[in-house]
Order: sequence, then C-alpha cells, then structure tokens
Amino acid sequence: WSKPQEYEAESALNRLGGTARFHAFCPGFSSGAMVDGIGDGAANYLQFNQIDAPKKGEYVMTLYYASKADPTMKGADRGEVRMSVNGTFPITLKLPRSDGDPQVVAVKEKIKLKKGFNTIRFFNETARVPAIDKLTIQPAI
Repeated sequence: WSKPQEYEAESALNRLGGTARFHAFCPGFSSGAMVDGIGDGAANYLQFNQIDAPKKGEYVMTLYYASKADPTMKGADRGEVRMSVNGTFPITLKLPRSDGDPQVVAVKEKIKLKKGFNTIRFFNETARVPAIDKLTIQPAI
C-alpha cells in the first residue's frame, strides 16, 4: 500500500451491538459521522468487518476517537477500550485525553492480521468508551 487503508466507524459493512449507535452531522469527525454508545457491557460494541489485508502479518492500526467531553459522550470513561482481532483474546488500549477543546485524536497499536478479510471489535465490559471516528491499517515496518 502506498498509504494507510481507511475504515469509517459508520460504514454499513460494520456491526453495531447493543447501545452502539451511528450519529450523522458531527463536525470534526472525518466524514461528519461517528459511532458512540460503546461499552458498559460487552454486548455494546462496534465491530469493523472486512478489514482487508493483502498478506498474513503484522500491521499498525490507528484508532481515531473523540477526546474530551461533548454532548454525545456524557459520563464517558475516556480511559480505555478493549479490542479483539478476529475473535482473539481481547487486549486493552489506553485512550489518552487531549488538552483544550474536544477533538478527534489517535492511538496506534500493532496487530496481527490474516490474509483476506479480518474483523476488529471494540468494547468495554465495565465502562463507556468515547465515540469512534475511524481506523486506519498499514503494514508494520
């Protein structure tokens, strides 16, 4: 790839579970939309489907999320999100807060993908997580 592959949270290819919801007309998000309502139970999740990898191996995933409180994130625990790739045992990603006004920020994590389509699920069993904008995937160097 010459540039990272981009996957929007609100894509119709993705799956929303429980209280996770798509919201349109959200200024500041990459396509003007995002998904919130993730967390406070494992059934409240966002799953990215059809993450396409040209070969099996290690990739860098960049997750873009909303930092700081805004009307769509009341009571959100902006500390961490759980992530499972292709149904594997979940890992915890720390979600740093930004200073100043609410904004979309990013966190990177190395992940292993199989050749072809992959799934990445975000959830939290005990706390809410911030609204998710998108993720990008690129080969690890």
